[in-house]
Amino acid sequence: MRQLGIANNVSGEAIRRALSTPYPRSERIIADAIGEPPHAIWPSRYDANGNSNRPTGRLPMRPNATRHIRSQSSTPAANSNMQTHKTA
Repeated sequence: MRQLGIANNVSGEAIRRALSTPYPRSERIIADAIGEPPHAIWPSRYDANGNSNRPTGRLPMRPNATRHIRSQSSTPAANSNMQTHKTA
């Protein structure tokens, strides 16, 4: 597995993980080395046409996930940069 990874600029660990966890790039590397298409080796990971059955792209944000944004005036750095003017 290590040599397969080195030959394809992928870590040996990524190649090993593909045996138990879906890693499309590593699956393709292993399949090419064996001489079979990836969907023949891992049928549960592919549809009948040989397309990956895993979602592609970014996962959607959780509906309750919010960013915590602090206003500039509440940050210590902003307060320390404030100039005060003394009147005589």
